Amino acid sequence: MKLKRIWLFVVPQLLLLSAFFAQSCGNGLFGTLTECGQSINPFEFAPLISCTPPSPTPGPPGPQVSSLSLCPAPSSSTSASPTPCPSFVATSIPVGGVVEFELVATLSDGTTADYTDAPTVLWSNSNPSVLAPAPTPSPSPGVYEGVCPGTANVSASVSSGVTSQQVSVSVTGSPPSGCPTASPSSSPTTAAQIRVETALQESPRLQWVFRAQPPIGTAILAPPETSTVYFVGGERMLYAVDSSGALLWSRSVAGPALALGANGTVYAETGASVVEAIERSGLTLWQAELEGEIVTLASENQGTVYAATTTALYSFNADGTLNWTIQGLQASAIAASPTGGVNVATIGGPVAGISGQGKQIWSFSPAGGFAGAIAVDQDGNVYAGSESGVLYALSPQGQLLWEVQTPAPVKAGPVIAPDGSVAFVADQLYVLSQSGMTLWQSPLIEPAIGNVVITATAQGVAVSELGGSVLSVAPATNSSTWLQINGAISALASGPSGELYLGSQQGYVYRVR
Repeated sequence: MKLKRIWLFVVPQLLLLSAFFAQSCGNGLFGTLTECGQSINPFEFAPLISCTPPSPTPGPPGPQVSSLSLCPAPSSSTSASPTPCPSFVATSIPVGGVVEFELVATLSDGTTADYTDAPTVLWSNSNPSVLAPAPTPSPSPGVYEGVCPGTANVSASVSSGVTSQQVSVSVTGSPPSGCPTASPSSSPTTAAQIRVETALQESPRLQWVFRAQPPIGTAILAPPETSTVYFVGGERMLYAVDSSGALLWSRSVAGPALALGANGTVYAETGASVVEAIERSGLTLWQAELEGEIVTLASENQGTVYAATTTALYSFNADGTLNWTIQGLQASAIAASPTGGVNVATIGGPVAGISGQGKQIWSFSPAGGFAGAIAVDQDGNVYAGSESGVLYALSPQGQLLWEVQTPAPVKAGPVIAPDGSVAFVADQLYVLSQSGMTLWQSPLIEPAIGNVVITATAQGVAVSELGGSVLSVAPATNSSTWLQINGAISALASGPSGELYLGSQQGYVYRVR
């Protein structure tokens, strides 16, 4: 194992290089570059501009969106300009019926355009238990199916802040089996207990869209102490984007593994066997060359960073000095503990606790082997799923606190919400209290073959299965909403102020608030 420390100094050559970039691309070396901030057609993907990555906030060239209007979809395609219909505010369908909308944008030059399928549009449905994205042949923006009797509000927004009118959709008819019940229970999870999901009072809005090379990786980092967001796009580029959606800097990496450290330090995989510490400005603090390919990274508040490779587990101090190495430990998931040390697991194998000195202090074998992810709460309690469908809660010493059985293997999570509740996806979405009691259970997420992504939010949890739809739930207020984009979602993250970030396989990152 070779350790390389890189000390960076501002030299005249760097100043000259910065001046060159400022003259040719619009700003300084690490600032937003205006050539890559030009407007783009939201329906096309242009090649990368040579000086920087693509536009942080895509929008139509020339005229901008002045207003949006939800309209009934035309019965047949037409080449004529669509007509806005702001007075269209209500419609109804039977249970099992489908309603299809057309999103009409009025531009600043007075013309109109069909924005229904634009990748820079966010669709919102306030009551997922009543109205859900139509599943066949594949979910499409603006197409919904009535699933249970009730009322839901549908709206759409673009990154400039323009939002359509809300259209109230009433779903009528007899409730089919599985519709929400009126009296949720606080007893442990059973398949029949589904909390009533009522409409949110205010529709989420799209604040900005950043376009990168597709796809966006599975991790989006939104550190609480800064407004910067980090993520990896296609062509193995790490992006740092500010709260307005403007590019701060970008640099090449070797893989999707990312972790956040103290003071906003980002740890990234910059070579097949290289972990690198990157400060907020994008400058390298240190590098370490490891043995084996990097699988995953984790960091704790004290600044210790852990790297799991195909052959070993490593621990480094914040300055890049090596703490210890455990050879032969092949972990597929790791989570640092706030009390020191790290928890590790291998798919189909056990979960173990490693002390800050690199010694194994406990081991636990889930029924059927480990599945999903590891989560650790602020008290050091460990949560892990299994192939047998059990979610386990363990003490910092590895003792079993409680377990909850589900009918299917754990597919995503667990994650810990700010209120301490625990969320995960097996056959459906479950949200549990710290004592293992059911707070929320929703059949609206039915994991298909493919990725399921989940994140904790300020209100509760957000989860997405394969496709462009996100279910956001708030157990404390007994509410939920559907968010939908035109594309498959690859990553979710929650920011420090309650904002939600969505990453797509088409190369877009969305900030929703």
